[in-house]
Amino acid sequence: MNRRRLLAALGIGGISAVGAVGVFKPEVLIGQPRGEGESISTDQTVPSETIEYRSTDDTVRYPTTTDPDGPEEYETERFEDWAKRKCASVGVEPAIAAVRERIDGDAEAIGTNMTREYIGTVILVTATTSLNREGEITQQPNVPFETLVEVTPRTVETTVRLDGQEHTRSVPVFVKEWTVRAA
Repeated sequence: MNRRRLLAALGIGGISAVGAVGVFKPEVLIGQPRGEGESISTDQTVPSETIEYRSTDDTVRYPTTTDPDGPEEYETERFEDWAKRKCASVGVEPAIAAVRERIDGDAEAIGTNMTREYIGTVILVTATTSLNREGEITQQPNVPFETLVEVTPRTVETTVRLDGQEHTRSVPVFVKEWTVRAA
């Protein structure tokens, strides 16, 4: 086998391996463990006072900046792109509610947000330890990280509706542990 064929074969094999990791092990790409708890589902009909579905080109027009008088600037994007991101934002609160319910109490120093990763927008459950300037712990999670991973939903199956249009997406949920120090 000549050198060019060998390099081509290695390149194709490497690309295939990365593709397989992306399909089967998203936590490897993101670097955080995926929730292991039972998946949950939620749905929301989005009010259309300031968000407009345009059937002529299957787009959504939504405000990007507002002032006291109302929306000031708008952006337009394809319905599917908007809905994928909206599904993640709708799933954030149900994800943390499921965690709190599953640990039978208040989850101190545990939060949620959305983040954009290689596989798209995902939900991130965070366990944050806070330190003062001297490095002393001022706040920490009251749940061990391993337990948090076990109770966090694996996915949030989310459906959003806007002006008769509907989109459903399984939003992956990951868990991150981090420490922040006061400046």
